[in-house]
Amino acid sequence: MRQACEALEATTLGRRWRGALRRTAASDGLRDLASSFLALQAARHLADYDPSATFLASDAESLVDAAEGAMAAFATLADPDRTDLLALLLALPRG
Repeated sequence: MRQACEALEATTLGRRWRGALRRTAASDGLRDLASSFLALQAARHLADYDPSATFLASDAESLVDAAEGAMAAFATLADPDRTDLLALLLALPRG
């Protein structure tokens, strides 16, 4: 998922992603969703692997709100965007 989101977050898709998706760029909504996922994943890694990391309850609430917002954003994506994201997750191009 991280690899797909990093590719989708770019303004212009890389060559291997353009070929896989048959488009040159991700939509704004798809880029926003990818950015949200990457930020949430970074926070999770910090919480899981950095024993010195501390989070306030307000931090956790903000992260939960961000996750809920990302899920809501996924639901509002156009069908081709959802299809492309899910296709990438099932069969990431190798290269």
